[in-house]
Parts: sequence; structure tokens; C-alpha cells
Amino acid sequence: MSKEGRNSSENSPKQRVLLIGPPVDPRLQRLLTKTYLTETASDAALALRQISQNRPDLIISTTSLPVLNGFSLIKLLKSDVATARIPLIVLADREEPAQNDDESAADDYLIGSFPAQELITRIRIQLAIAQTRSRTEAHVRDVLNQAPVGIAVLMGRQFVFETANVNYLGLIAKNHGDVIGKPILEALPELKNQRIFELLTRVFETGEPFFGNEYPVILHRHGKDETVYFNFVYQPLQAENNVINGVVVVASDVTNLVKSKHALQESERQFRNLVIQSPIPMTIFRGPEYIIEIANDVLLKTMWKRPLSEVQGKRLLDLFPELNNQQFPALLANVLKTGIPYTEKEALAYVNSPEGMGKYYLDFEYAPLFDTNNNVSGIIVTVNDVTEKVEARLSIFEAEQRLRLAIEAADIGTYDWDMTTGEFQYSERLATIFGFSTDRFHEQKEFSSAIHPDFVSIRAKAFEEALKSGRLFYEARLARPDNVIQWVRFAGKIIRDQNQKKRRLLGTALDITQQVEARKNLEEVAEELEKRVVERTIQLQNTNHELVRTNHELEQFAYIASHDLQEPLRKIQTFIELLQDQSHDAESTRTLLMKISSSAQRMSALIKDVLNYSRLPKTDDQFTATDLNLILANVKTDFELLIEQKRAVITHDVLPTITAIPLQLNQLFSNLIGNSLKFSEKTPEIHISATLVPIESSRSIPHLLPDRTYLKLNFKDNGIGFEQQYAEQIFTIFHRLNGRKSYTGTGIGLALCKKIVENHKGNIFAESTPDKGASFTIYLPM
Repeated sequence: MSKEGRNSSENSPKQRVLLIGPPVDPRLQRLLTKTYLTETASDAALALRQISQNRPDLIISTTSLPVLNGFSLIKLLKSDVATARIPLIVLADREEPAQNDDESAADDYLIGSFPAQELITRIRIQLAIAQTRSRTEAHVRDVLNQAPVGIAVLMGRQFVFETANVNYLGLIAKNHGDVIGKPILEALPELKNQRIFELLTRVFETGEPFFGNEYPVILHRHGKDETVYFNFVYQPLQAENNVINGVVVVASDVTNLVKSKHALQESERQFRNLVIQSPIPMTIFRGPEYIIEIANDVLLKTMWKRPLSEVQGKRLLDLFPELNNQQFPALLANVLKTGIPYTEKEALAYVNSPEGMGKYYLDFEYAPLFDTNNNVSGIIVTVNDVTEKVEARLSIFEAEQRLRLAIEAADIGTYDWDMTTGEFQYSERLATIFGFSTDRFHEQKEFSSAIHPDFVSIRAKAFEEALKSGRLFYEARLARPDNVIQWVRFAGKIIRDQNQKKRRLLGTALDITQQVEARKNLEEVAEELEKRVVERTIQLQNTNHELVRTNHELEQFAYIASHDLQEPLRKIQTFIELLQDQSHDAESTRTLLMKISSSAQRMSALIKDVLNYSRLPKTDDQFTATDLNLILANVKTDFELLIEQKRAVITHDVLPTITAIPLQLNQLFSNLIGNSLKFSEKTPEIHISATLVPIESSRSIPHLLPDRTYLKLNFKDNGIGFEQQYAEQIFTIFHRLNGRKSYTGTGIGLALCKKIVENHKGNIFAESTPDKGASFTIYLPM
């Protein structure tokens, strides 16, 4: 190989021309050297090696080459993506026919003898065409790189990357040099067996484009395999002769949209599961005909007594026509019209089932369900069958009436003394027994002063014993104003509150002056009477307590289902509808996707917190020896990153070991410390103190058992604090003092803390001043 010619000017480098011979005319070589940087190669193999090492701007080849003739060389050069764009001029003898098929066609031919200036002119024309083509291709590449989607051009049956814009390279996490000039399965070997190559082949062979929608592809990106979802088009690329020589790929990554859609579907599934798995009977009606969309097993088994297949998709009043003559259709219509929930307690309802007409007393709520346009699309119904409780209360009332008749028939006086407030109620018969006028009210002191002086000590001893046993019983003589000798038997029952403090004394007084001889029989009657009073009181208290608890849980659950759970769901649906508008640019699309993800995460967190809150009293976890130092260490580890970011300082006393449920105390510590870290505008300072409260001191603290030793824990911080008037409201579920935009959360944390403390038979109080921090005091039994 010989090399001639030098740059005429450092600022104007000569273009490179490769002459492939033999024969190569020395005169032609000298002529070219004046204008171009000229290189020569004596055969095809040498030429190919030179081209791969230093790409020329133009190639001139004769057809008479040893081993591999000129036309075969042309075919090799034009079929290679790396050399197909190099202008190629063929010098052919007259005797050799010019081959002009698609794969071996040169850019220009000179046959036989020709003037040297003709060749120079042809060279200039081809170089000018190549420069124009290069500028055009550069412009096209610039346009492609500015496109908001990934675009690539694949050439030949092996789908060699000819070009790929920046967005496409970003989608596959590759550099330009990693893919250009390489077949697709070489550049992206992970696509093998994913039907991508087969789809490209089908487009190449049939000429029909292929549209992929949310198509999953596994790509090796950032050092690991990732499943990516694409919307894409494979468009056949045709040459000037209408022959398909490649495929244009246009693709966009919709992974976040698909994941958001999956999150929405999962949220809807969890909401339906929440209804289905609820321990309270629930159903959902849709539209003005009240089509039954879903009903949980509790409702189906306890009231409707039908399988889901018999009711789902049916109209409510077709299944239960007996409701037409009751209040419920009108109530449903009003909720559907106004969007205002309706709640009623102990409503009487008659419901027909395969077992016959049933009579029920129901606590129920009709809560509207809103669509994305804020129109009422349905009603979620929560029902609590309180038939047994109501009938039990009615039975107690009837028993009380019968007992009252019995007391009146037995000529017994009765009284009810509130030992806390001093309020005293008594029957007319009691005043008559004591010889008092029935025309005016008499205070309790008047009755106690009417005991004969000889029996004051007996009365005092009886009351002293009653404070211990809860039962009052003694017999005494009265000092009546009319000096009539009167013997009375007193009996009563002291009722205590949940903290074992005496609250009320329910008592009777029986005139036994003429019945001393029948004392034994009268004692049995009094005992029976006392027993029945006790049973009635306990039964009434238990029934009322159960009604209050059940009604409260029903109201809370209905509020969640109709409001808090619907809010993020409506937001997600709205943002998805906005995404379907094709006018969005990439930035607004990302913003909407972030909002969808945020709403889905909020709904997931809300559902998780609600489930934790509802499951707390039903836990099977056992009380065990629990080291509070270990609990605190675990919580500090959980918040390690946040503590470091906020430079928080947490100090504490040496904490004792108590009998408790470790998992619940971990949640308690985590919620309180998490709030102190979150609600702070300066470096958080948190101190946890622990002191023992002896039995004599615990008696003066509200809602603590008087015979227990307690541990007093105090969590104090320097956060933003709150007004003291909200000290009790903050423990209410979903109650928030700060906007969600300022501080994240579901409004369940402190309600969960209170429930955990009560589950341990303790109590929790809060004290705070705005901008001066908050203090939470917890009493737990040792």
C-alpha cells in the first residue's frame, strides 16, 4: 500500500479517497492526490482492512480484482450498515457487463476510457451528495432526539440498530456505542424468548405494523433485571423500490401508569374485601332501583338467609317486596337524592327469608357513595342486628315493672341514694313508714336522723360493713315524730363504678313491727328481692355498655367507608381520567402519576391503620414480661434515619420491666416518638421518664383501679404543641389538628395509643402549650 498527498492547509483537511486496483492508473492517482488524500489497495481483503481501520470519504474500485471481484466487494460494502453510506464509483472495462442489482449497485459507473476531468466531476458530485445526505441524517437525528418518545431504526432481517434517539437509549439504559451497528439480540440479549424478535420478523415479512399496549418486557437495566411496561409501534420501513428493509420502533414507558392502575385495582379489591370480611352486616346498592352489587356473608347468613348468587345483580324490592310497606325505600330514595347519610337506632324491620318472616330490631346507616363527578351513584348499608339486646332490655323493663308491683304489694318502701352527688330519691311508702309527710320532699339526712338513738351504732356498723361487702342489711327501731313504735328492716346494695368507687345505694325499708314472728320468711323475701335487684342492675349495665360500644364502632366504620376511604379513591379515578387526555406533556404526566401514587399510598396506609385499630381488642397476643428499655431501643432503631436527619436528642430514665403485650407497647412508643419527631420545627428534644405510683396515690388519679400499683410514663418534647382544649379530642379516631399538607398522617395514631393503653387497663393524658411542646402521661399497671 502507498500513501500520497498532504493537507494543503491545516484549517482545510483533504477528503480521503481509497483507490482499489489493480490496475490503478498512475496518472489518475497523481491527479487525485492534488485535491484529495489518496490511499490505494491492491485487492478486496486489503481494502476491507483499510476501510475498517480508517473510513474513507469515497471509494473508487475496478471490477477486475484478484480472489474477490469488484462486484462482490460492492455487495459486501453495501450490505454492511457501517459502510453502506460511503459513495462508491466503479471503473469497469467495456467487455465486462455492469451489474446493477439492488445489493451490488454502486453509486456511479465509468466504463472504458474516460477523461480524467470526468472522474473528478463525478467524485465531486458523489462527495456533495454524501455531505448533503450526512447533514440530512444529522438533522433527522436531532429531530428524533427531541421527540418525547423513544425512537429507533432497525435494519435488515437481523434488525441491526441504525439509529436510536436519546429517549430510546434511556428506555433500555444503554449508550449509543452499546447498540448502534449491532443486531437487536446482540445489543439486548435478554429479549430472546420474549417474542420481540418474532414480532419484528412478522412486521418485516408482512409489511403490517404492530401496536403493543402495556406490553411487559424484561430488560437488564442498572445492573438488574426489571419488568418494564411499554406502549409501542413497530412500523415497516420501505426503501425507494417499496421493498421492506427495516423496522421503525416508537416506544414509551408506561410502567408507572400500569403500576398505578394495578394499585387502584388492588385498592378496589381491598375495599370490597373490607366489606366482605366485615363482622358487621354490610351491602352496597347501586342506582335508583337499588341493584345489589355486593353483600357480605354476615348479612347473607344472619338476615337474608340466601346465597350471594341469588341476590347479586337483583333489585332490592324484587327480592324483598315486604319492604314496600315499611319506611326503608323512602329513606333510601332521600339519601340517593340528597347525598346526606341517614342513621337510625333500634328500628323495627320485618324481613322475609326462606325460613319465613323475621322480626328484627336494627341499628343501621345509609351512607352515599359518590362517583368521580361527585354524583351519588349508590348507597353503602351497614346494619347491626340488636334484636337480642332490645328484647333483653324490654324483658328487663317488664321484669322491673313486675318487681315494682310486687314491692308495692308487699308494702315496702324503696330509695335510691347517689353517694357522689347526694341526690336522694324515695318512694311514698318509705316516707309513710318513717311517719313523714308526703306533701313535701325530705332530705336523706332526715331519714338517717329518724333512727332511734339506741340503734345508731348498729346502723353505723351496718354501713361500715356495706362499704366492704357492697350489701347493706340491718334492723332498727325508728324515732317517729308521733312517737309510734316502728320496727324496720333495711336492705340495700351499693353500686360501684368501673374504678370500684362507691356510687349509688339502692335500698328498701320494710315495716316489720307486726311481723317479727315471721322474721325468717321475711328475710327470705328480702334476700330474693335483693338478688333480683342485683341481677337486674348488672344485666341492664352490661346491655347498655354493649350497645354503646357496638354503636360507636358502627359509626366509626361507616364514617371510614363513606368518607376517608372514598377520598383517595376519587382522587385516583380523577387523575387517571386526566391522564387519558392525550394533550398532556411529559412533565404534567409525571405530576399526575405522582399524585395517583400518593393517593394510592394514602389509601393503603389508611386501610392498614384501620385494620390495626379494629383488630387491637381482638388480639391473641399474650401478656408477658416486657423490658421497656428493649422496646425503646427497637423504636429508636426504626427511626434511626429520621433521628439522624433531624439531629433529634432522645433521653430517658432507666425503664422497668412490666407485664404487657410487647407488640402493642412497641406500637405505643413508636406512635408517640414518631409524633414528636414529625410535629417539630426545630431540633427535636424528647425525654422519657418513668416513676412508680403506689396504691395509696393511684386512688386519687381518675380511672385507675384503687388496689393496684402503676407505672407512670411521661413522653415530653419541644415540638409545635397544641391548645390544651384539644387534649381529649386528639385521641379521637381521624381527628387531626394540623392540615394533611403540613404534616402527613391518617389521624389514627393517637386513637390507637389510647386503645392500647386501655387494653392494658391503664389511662393516658395529654398536656401542651402551642410552640412549647407536648407532654403525654401514661399509667400502666405493674
